[in-house]
Formats: sequence, structure tokens, C-alpha cells
Amino acid sequence: MKLRVLFALGFALVACGRPLPLTVTPVFIALVDAPPWKTLAAQHRVTVDVTLDGDKHDKRTLRGIIAVGRPDRFRLRALGPAGITLFDLLVRNGEAKIVSAIRSPSDGAAGQALAGVITSLAADLACAYTLEPRPADRHVRKEGNTILVEEPGRVVMLSHFAGTPPVWRHAEITSGRYHVIVEVDAAEVDAVLDPSLFAD
Repeated sequence: MKLRVLFALGFALVACGRPLPLTVTPVFIALVDAPPWKTLAAQHRVTVDVTLDGDKHDKRTLRGIIAVGRPDRFRLRALGPAGITLFDLLVRNGEAKIVSAIRSPSDGAAGQALAGVITSLAADLACAYTLEPRPADRHVRKEGNTILVEEPGRVVMLSHFAGTPPVWRHAEITSGRYHVIVEVDAAEVDAVLDPSLFAD
């Protein structure tokens, strides 16, 4: 599947600089839980810190280009050093499909581990963008200057809201044995997305 539109959006976005933290009021709960926007295109910088056996840590940073279509889908392409595609992920209605990856589950333990992380990350981002299907026990609440989105197995902390309507620019995800920090370098709300991005 061609991703030219996604890349055009991702690399044509003008970086907005580091947004200043806004005072988060209860109205932000509604903006997170039921956002008024329909589509979003963004560039992410993602740091993943995985706890290994013996309390050792494996920490990696990568870039991601994401296209989100409410209420229930997104397409994410993760890029490693020199722009190498680490994986291309499609999520629709709670179902994650790995379109391509640098390693497949058939590549043994390393491939299976990567597939597991990608599948878990899919659920984390669906939680961060409060996409459907909505788990019955998803809770969105204000805590200090952040919004917490909690589901079984994961907690997502959202902050640094900016833009009109305000969307988060910083997320911290705790899920099982790893911790993820997502920094949004650039974002466009209600971007025009090619429907083929979300097709098989």
C-alpha cells in the first residue's frame, strides 16, 4: 500500500516548537475523551524503555509518522536510523495489523518480541487517542496539570496541550514492562487523509 500521502503530510508539517504547558481544566477531559476533531496527522519522537530480565533496561528512540481517523483507526509508520522502516502498523476497530516490519514473528524470539511490542503499542496509542472500541473500564481524569487515561494494563499521562482545538503534545505510557515517552514534533488537526491509508 502506498503511503505517499502520509509521508507528504508528515514531512510537510511545520514544526510548532515546544508548546508551553497550559493550565489543564476539567474541560480538557472532554477534549481528550471525546475530541471535536475527526482526523489528525503528526510526527512523533518516541522513546521506549523496556525492563529486561535482571532489572536491566533497553532504551531506544525512534521517529513515527501517524495518521488518526476517528472514531476507530490509525496508521503508524515507525522509522529507525537513516529512515529505515522498523514497522508499518494499521489499526481499525481495535484490530491491529502489522503491514510490514523489519522482523517477522517467524524470525524466532526477536521477531516474536517485536510483534508483541508493536501489538501492545497499538493498544497504547488507541488509548492515548481515546479511540473506539472503548473498554468499559477506560477512565479519563484530571490529575494536576495532566490528563490520565487508564485502562487495564496501561496508564497514559497526557500533557502540553496546544493548538485549536488543543491536542496533547506529550504522552507518557506505562504498560507492563515498558515505559514510553511520546513527544509530538508537529501535528495537523482535521488533515485531509487518503482513505486508502486505512484500507488493506
